Amino acid sequence: MVGPFPAHAMPALLEQADALLVTLRRDPLFALTVPSKLQTYLAAGRPILAATDGETARIVEEARAGYSCPAGDAAALARVAIRLSELDAPARQAMGEAGRSYYSREFALDHIVERLENWFDELLGKRACAS
Repeated sequence: MVGPFPAHAMPALLEQADALLVTLRRDPLFALTVPSKLQTYLAAGRPILAATDGETARIVEEARAGYSCPAGDAAALARVAIRLSELDAPARQAMGEAGRSYYSREFALDHIVERLENWFDELLGKRACAS
């Protein structure tokens, strides 16, 4: 735990981490939430431990970027942290690279803009057909 730092300093700090932790409180609303730090963590290319429910956990698992456990379950978090620590360096590196690849595929600005444009085109096309 190194404390607060300015945003521009974060990439260099994240690259030094063995793993990155994202937590959310157990709450139905938070299960639908994807905190912005998850995208930052994926882009950093480091393994992720996610003590979250719902969408954030799904993304970590789908990306194969780390391990997840239920929000608020300290014993489960300890188990996934130990599981991660038992991996060899190449396996942890592969997790980080998988996360970075997922970020590039799913969250990079050009991909998001393209998806939004496609959705708007689809919506406008449906409206034109309905007129």
